[in-house]
Amino acid sequence: MSLSLATEDRLPWQSSILAGVALALVVGMPMSVVALTAAHGDPRTAQTAMVAGCALVGWILLQLVLLRELSWLRPVCVIFAVAVAALGAPPLLYRKTLRR
Repeated sequence: MSLSLATEDRLPWQSSILAGVALALVVGMPMSVVALTAAHGDPRTAQTAMVAGCALVGWILLQLVLLRELSWLRPVCVIFAVAVAALGAPPLLYRKTLRR
């Protein structure tokens, strides 16, 4: 998606390259780690999924604050981020068992 000039002016340091690198670090890397841990059957996949999902929600919120624009893609990404985080959350029965 291309950004308007007004939107690019609202980016930190007016740099779309810096924004892209930040996106890769904050969202892309955690989601990649989730994919790798899931592919290898790592027991830490659930926790990693929760962190990656929350990072994506945080990224979207930051975009809304900084860019002050709403696109159809942001709510879709939030839905998928919540789904990823929810898949990482322990089941309700498991939580009750832990409390005993």
